Amino acid sequence: MKKKYRDVITIIIAGFFICTFFPFQNTHAQASSSKDKIKPTKRIIFLYDGPDRFYQMEMEQVRKELLDLAGEKYSIDFVGEENGAWDEGQIQRKLEQLLSDRDIDLVIGAGLLMGRIASEKKSFQKPLILADYYDIEIMDMPYKEGVSGVKNFTYLSVPGMAKEQLKAFRRVIPFKTLHVYVDTVLLTEAEKIIERLDPQGFKIILVGYGENAQEALNAVSDAQVEAVHLVPSSFLSEEEYGKLIDGLNKLKIPTFSGMGYVDVEKGVLAGQMPKLLTKFARRIAINAERVLSGEDPGKIPVEFKIEKRFVVNARTAREIDMSLPFDVLLGAEVLHVQEGWGESLSIYEAVDEANNNNLLFRIRDEEIKQARENHLVKWSEYLPQIKYTLQYDINDSESARQSSGTIPKRFLKNRFSFTQLIFSDPAVTKIRNSKKDIDVTRLERKAETLDVTEETSQTYLEYLRHKALLKVEMETLEANRHHLRTVKRRRDIGVAGREETLRWESEVASSQSDVLMASANVQMARIALNQLMNHPQEMPFVEEDVGLETVSYYIASSHLDKFVNNRETLMILLDYMTEKAFKNSPEIQALDIAISQQRLDKDTAMRKFFLPEVSAEGYTDHKIDKKYYGTIPENDHDDWYVGVQLSYPIFEGGAKAFDYEKQKSEWKRLKFKRDLQKQFVELDVRKAVYRMAHSYPNIALSRTAMENAAENYDIVSTKYSRGTVSITDLIDAQNDKFTQEARAVIAVYDFLYDVYSFDRAAS
Repeated sequence: MKKKYRDVITIIIAGFFICTFFPFQNTHAQASSSKDKIKPTKRIIFLYDGPDRFYQMEMEQVRKELLDLAGEKYSIDFVGEENGAWDEGQIQRKLEQLLSDRDIDLVIGAGLLMGRIASEKKSFQKPLILADYYDIEIMDMPYKEGVSGVKNFTYLSVPGMAKEQLKAFRRVIPFKTLHVYVDTVLLTEAEKIIERLDPQGFKIILVGYGENAQEALNAVSDAQVEAVHLVPSSFLSEEEYGKLIDGLNKLKIPTFSGMGYVDVEKGVLAGQMPKLLTKFARRIAINAERVLSGEDPGKIPVEFKIEKRFVVNARTAREIDMSLPFDVLLGAEVLHVQEGWGESLSIYEAVDEANNNNLLFRIRDEEIKQARENHLVKWSEYLPQIKYTLQYDINDSESARQSSGTIPKRFLKNRFSFTQLIFSDPAVTKIRNSKKDIDVTRLERKAETLDVTEETSQTYLEYLRHKALLKVEMETLEANRHHLRTVKRRRDIGVAGREETLRWESEVASSQSDVLMASANVQMARIALNQLMNHPQEMPFVEEDVGLETVSYYIASSHLDKFVNNRETLMILLDYMTEKAFKNSPEIQALDIAISQQRLDKDTAMRKFFLPEVSAEGYTDHKIDKKYYGTIPENDHDDWYVGVQLSYPIFEGGAKAFDYEKQKSEWKRLKFKRDLQKQFVELDVRKAVYRMAHSYPNIALSRTAMENAAENYDIVSTKYSRGTVSITDLIDAQNDKFTQEARAVIAVYDFLYDVYSFDRAAS
């Protein structure tokens, strides 16, 4: 009985543990099984026309994008890469082999030959994605209502790309003949494309790249080449391709690249394609992910939208001596604007050049020289004056006979005469004042040096300001163009009206006008700066920006921020700088000298009432030849004379009194003029300090306003794209954004402008 009871108890306890423990074990096992479940693997292989570094680079980016998209959904096994060695038959065989391989889930192909071969196939056993963009206007790619319409097949298309690029290039170079470089193995295929392209108004000549850059250059070096279009090469290395571009530039041949921005950076003159690698790879990866998720490639849209923008290399344009049309530059992104443009020029170098070369200083230096010479002239009037005279007289014989020997028939003598001013108060005053004139002209030159320094500095800042504003205007233009493209797409799908398109077209036209004006302002500032430096007015230079670092250095060294915090310290600064300006002002110093000169003239006019003028004079005559008729004895010895003269004007009709009053009045006038000049100097100092007290904190305030306006624009732009705000709200937000950007730029230059005005006022 006890044993039976123990068995029952054992069964109950065992059942309890089974019911409580094993369900958890089972649940844990199920969870572990779910967590450790193996993800499906998708196998992908790449197939190219031939070995190609561009395709390999693109596919590497596609791999990265696709792995990011796959995430936890499935694993991707990139089986490898195949190529058809540029042989059409081999490409076709490999394509068929891969499409029939059961271990392959997706084939990604690329190349011109691949595109044509795939376009001729009617069916595909498994998905094929062409990782290239094709112009369906010149290639017979299957196309139906935005998709390929062929099961298991898709590609990317940029319709009208070839014609659009040629049209853009002809806007720059109105060529009649265009040489187009293509890989030699693709010449036959390229000829078929040109037949489809049917160029109007010009002829296309195909040129094979050959094995290296020199071989490619030899093909055009002896020909009359107007322009060259570069199709991407799969054979030339990066180094050889660079040599080809350099060689074409040395031959002064304008070049255009189908790669666009990438090649223009390397030295090609122009292109129209932006940097596409990331966007292109992401689109291919998205298409691949859709296919791997079960979607039919034949129903995936093929259009690849590219926001094309003309790109120009300014350095290359200068190298090949080409001037680009304004309408082209207006809508283009210009690279390497400064490189090769001219030598670097800082604001300090500009000031030095102006102070050394400005013609005003050469004129003033000659005036200083004249003042020195005039002083010596005045001084020479007080030194002995010696004069030699040779006199020859001849009279008629009858008069000589009847004069009884008093009139010679002929007479030849020489005379040495001298005069010596012993005392003349006016002459002494003129000598003293002429010496002071030298100091006055030197001070006038110093004032002009300060003026030219200020004007050159401010003109340099004006140049920087206008360049910064030009950048803002170009950004505004690009933003308006972006909105115009956006609204056109919205109109295509029926969510925007024609009135929005017209409004943005109007904004674009207005922005183009603003860009032209801003560009003209840059050029006017440049020629004004060159004139100040006495350089050829169209001489190019590369400026160095003067930005916040300069502001920070000036504030730190001058402690300006400590003085403008409150009115008391500001008044201390103003009083100190005013007194300093009074001492340093060359205009006040020049007037002080002018007053002292006039005081001498006034005192001299007073002394005229009682001071005589004393001088000595004399001469000696030597008779060289003479003939007389008559009996009067002839005087054979030399004649001489010495005398001292004292002269004093007793009455001149009141002229001395009138002259004294005149000189006294002029003396008073100059003193009043000096007081007025001090007022002007003080006014300039105080105005400059008050302007700096505003323009310095305005830098931070303007930047805050710019950041807020930019954030507001982003918010309004997002709402506009969703259709929740009107076009007027967007335009207002955009205008405010770019206005605040311009003000933030101007604020820095305004402060520095005020700094140079202050330095001039404080002399």
